[in-house]
Amino acid sequence: MEYTIYIVEDQDLMRSSMRTYLSSEDDFTVVGTAESGEAALRDLNEDVESLPDIVLVDVALPGISGIELVQKLRAMHPGLTCLVLSGHAEESYVEAAHEAGARGYVMKGKPDEYIEAIRVTLKGESYRSEAVASMWDEA
Repeated sequence: MEYTIYIVEDQDLMRSSMRTYLSSEDDFTVVGTAESGEAALRDLNEDVESLPDIVLVDVALPGISGIELVQKLRAMHPGLTCLVLSGHAEESYVEAAHEAGARGYVMKGKPDEYIEAIRVTLKGESYRSEAVASMWDEA
């Protein structure tokens, strides 16, 4: 089975690196990217029939935050799987992502973990990096 992925990340290098890295998996296809929450909302609201299987969302975005983006996407498309990527291990971010409806929270900097997190969340399970696991469980 092939899985489609949409990446929302404001840093050009990170966004293109993630696209290249994830596309190297035989069953992953990156179908789009955005540099802001507003751009992602425009893209993902236009063609409901071609929604990706999962949206990877950076927590810190210009304009609307990644948390707010997850809330809006989940309100528009309740079945859409969202996975938050972050460099922030603070409890407030983790709790907010959980409450917004994210399926998981992954710390940036460990690309192999992105693949594991995507696979786990696409099975309907939640995933969180070890650094934030206890915070997610408490949320």
